[in-house]
Amino acid sequence: MFERTALPEGPRVISSRLPGARSVSIAAYVLAGSRLESPDEAGVAHFMEHITFKGTTAYPSTRAISEAIEGVGGSFNAATDRESTVYWVRVPAREATRAMDVLGELIVRPILDPDEIEGERSVIIEEIRSYQDDPAEQVQTLFQTALFGDGALGREICGGEAGIRALPEATIRDFWRATYRPSNVVVAG
Repeated sequence: MFERTALPEGPRVISSRLPGARSVSIAAYVLAGSRLESPDEAGVAHFMEHITFKGTTAYPSTRAISEAIEGVGGSFNAATDRESTVYWVRVPAREATRAMDVLGELIVRPILDPDEIEGERSVIIEEIRSYQDDPAEQVQTLFQTALFGDGALGREICGGEAGIRALPEATIRDFWRATYRPSNVVVAG
């Protein structure tokens, strides 16, 4: 049985108890995907997914974030699609509070360090190139473009190389301020 809770000015929470489960899986969906991007912002939602893992107020480095989850036997990751960016974590049941804390930090309190933003550009460009080397990804790209043209649904979620190189730091920060807010989040666990 699922339970839905809408917190005042906060996220919507969908939860379900599994009696006897020894682990907890939690996903936080920020309703901020590539569909919201203008041509000048192409790739910003995916960029946010990357840069949040570079540090938060409570976990100031990638290593600190990783140790908080993996150090207790958990795993975590994120993904961006056209409609949302999802951050997920799975930990032993006794670490549920820690999992929620880390997810909250990634969404609400990323540092968005200018040096980390600059460094992450090359990581994202390499990711874009890896997709270009994959025939299945290329076919998907051609199909999307044929179907949706040059609008937000026809563009690559990651953006293009030139756009990622030119994406202003201010655009990244503005996207975070506009979309990464509690009322724009759905938490499922």
